[in-house]
Amino acid sequence: MDQPDKAIADLNQAIKLSKKPQAELYQRRGEAFAAANQYDNAICDLTRAGAMEPDDTDTLSALAAAYYGRKQYAQEVAALTRLLAIDSDNVDALISRGAAYSLLGRYQEAWYDFRAAAKYDPENAEALNDRAWFLSTNPDPSLRDGRKALDLADRACELTDWVEADYIDTLAAAYAEIGNFDEAAIWEQRALDMDRGRSPANTKVFQHRIDLYRRHLPCREAAPGQNKGT
Repeated sequence: MDQPDKAIADLNQAIKLSKKPQAELYQRRGEAFAAANQYDNAICDLTRAGAMEPDDTDTLSALAAAYYGRKQYAQEVAALTRLLAIDSDNVDALISRGAAYSLLGRYQEAWYDFRAAAKYDPENAEALNDRAWFLSTNPDPSLRDGRKALDLADRACELTDWVEADYIDTLAAAYAEIGNFDEAAIWEQRALDMDRGRSPANTKVFQHRIDLYRRHLPCREAAPGQNKGT
């Protein structure tokens, strides 16, 4: 019901009443803390749950998500690497670790994870979208491939019935990468219209990219320490 504070209160009581520590209760409270953006508390609980059940992939996934929320991407990579040692074909973990590697500027490792995710699930729209974004916007020109990105982004949009604003945003970036800025601006405007009113942060980003494309400038994912998507 999107009421993490009430969930935390219930879990506090459950932990207090339990006769011995239970990993599941700490995992659930950690997830509730994360939902409330209390990432330090989330990491504490999820680390404790992981110590009790080291091979629990749900706990490791939640811990990685908490590190992402805390913007501790190296720790996120470590948690996901432990998860993948247990479940090597976990597509969601591969996608998340690839994104974390990108944020750390470790682009070759990111690309390896995105390709591995595609190998295990070729029609996974999120994996297609992430590969397309990587190939469209990477700051390293040797890693960009606009034509391939366009094919991947188009397929991701097709698989999601053209209703995902973030995927439309990626399609626009792919058009910009091949120099078709008019088409890029049209699709970016569509992403903005679809997302309008949902996320003020996205509205600002999408509008900025429309301005970029109208000035015939591509979108570039920033290197670590810089502003994203300029």
